[in-house]
Amino acid sequence: LRGNLLDYSNQEANQQKIKSISRWLLVFLLSVYVITAGGHYYSRDGETILAVTRALLNSNSVYVEEGVSKPFYIDMNPTNRYGEILPGVIDKDGGEPLSVQKNDGHLVSASAGILHAILLSPFLLLGKAISLFFPKSFTVYLAHLSTSFFNSLVVALTGVLVFLLIIRLGYRSSIALATSLIFAFATMAWPYSKYDFSEPLLSLFLLLSVYLLVLFKQKLKIGYAFLAGASLGAAISTKIASVINLPLLSLYFLWLLYKAFRRKKALNKLIASFGLFVFGFILLFSLVPVYNYLRFSSWTKTGYIRIKFNHPILLGLYGLLFSPGKGIFLYMPVLILLAFSIRNFLRSHKAEAWLFCSITVITLLFYGRFMDWHGDIAWGPRYLVYTIPYLIIPLAELMSRFSSFKSWAKLLVILLIGLSFFVQLVGISVFYNDYLGILLKRYPTLINPNHLNPTRYDYRLSPLLNQEQLVFKWSNRWVKLISNPETYRRVPSSNYGFFNWFHLNVPDFWWVYFSLTSLSRKFLAVLFLPISAAIYSGRKLLPVFKDNRNGFN
Repeated sequence: LRGNLLDYSNQEANQQKIKSISRWLLVFLLSVYVITAGGHYYSRDGETILAVTRALLNSNSVYVEEGVSKPFYIDMNPTNRYGEILPGVIDKDGGEPLSVQKNDGHLVSASAGILHAILLSPFLLLGKAISLFFPKSFTVYLAHLSTSFFNSLVVALTGVLVFLLIIRLGYRSSIALATSLIFAFATMAWPYSKYDFSEPLLSLFLLLSVYLLVLFKQKLKIGYAFLAGASLGAAISTKIASVINLPLLSLYFLWLLYKAFRRKKALNKLIASFGLFVFGFILLFSLVPVYNYLRFSSWTKTGYIRIKFNHPILLGLYGLLFSPGKGIFLYMPVLILLAFSIRNFLRSHKAEAWLFCSITVITLLFYGRFMDWHGDIAWGPRYLVYTIPYLIIPLAELMSRFSSFKSWAKLLVILLIGLSFFVQLVGISVFYNDYLGILLKRYPTLINPNHLNPTRYDYRLSPLLNQEQLVFKWSNRWVKLISNPETYRRVPSSNYGFFNWFHLNVPDFWWVYFSLTSLSRKFLAVLFLPISAAIYSGRKLLPVFKDNRNGFN
């Protein structure tokens, strides 16, 4: 009895330690992501989601207000109309700003997921509340500023989930923390924490479903089955294309039920688990047909039109994996370490390893055939972002054996992680449209806004080679500007003018833009909060690496 009580006490203490690490990890990741956020929007997709969110709050409908975001459309026309500002400026005169379609005289989103818009609502309400203390001319800007931090929180939560899932797979907390930090800062998760695409939210929900299924496997509680199904439904409601993962997670869940049945678990409990998994999935997935009906008076019309899967599969796989402009191994060299870890991970976690491989392979095959396989205009292979956790988690096997490596092997691991970290620094430091704008000006006969294919296959045009130069160039430009305020125009008199500052060719951080405006410079003190939080939470996490005994059973 004393031994059982001691084991129970140790397990309770260990669980509390894991919860504490998770909380501090969330604070640390969120603080860093907030510091490196851009504070503005990057794509037409993001503008569309914001427009749907605004429609939900303002009119309780899904009808987008016509022209509401028109001033913030990103124009790739190389004509320089704003003095020193290079291509990529905000065009308030031409071009359709949103991805919308007409239906019965109303504008509706062509593809934005309704769940994304719903979850964005609190951030938009916060922006509206803050705007009460500012001139009305900056209301729209503050709405963009507040909602631009949404993916900072989403990716931070995903990083914590990576940590918890590795713990559940039986690795020590020091190994789980190291691997989750690799995910957070040595992969495209970091740049996408500042962008306004839906892939980070999809990644969060899909990984949450996997995590809950692993919990169900270990504890066999029917509540986990319900939540896993609901999370899977939420992922598809975020982006309908993620339905390709439904068969994979369903088969994994059925395998869990079969294994439990072989262990002679209660049949009625297993049946109830299956029913709740299906019910949870339907509950969240039902948002898709309902949203379709509200937009198009049809349960099945999703808004995706003229979609083709006619791209040569081998060329698509080369583009997604190895091409100079979009190859995932170039954007995340740390993935080379998979070759040294996947075999042992497969031995120790066979079912989960096959699930992870299946998700990655089916995604590669699906988007390798897709007409817009590249996901442009974006940083790296955007459509592969949600597969990153399944490529990084197996590295926990490698990290657990790191201390036994020879010196040259340790150096190789550190170099690959460091190189990946550097690539992400390049990605977060400069708005990718700046790089494209310069290429459009430099090679007007080679590429144009409707023909960016050379940037994906030509090494001379690779973002990894060209954008790196801009980091230093834009940083020097910013230092000169803040040193000589008289050389640039102060705060514009309206939202439209303010947004043009995001293309002044300076490092792409919100506090950099603030430093160039007389209106907001005094509020730079707000930066002290995330910096302090990052330092304090980082100090709380450091002892984890010194204690290798705190495993989780």
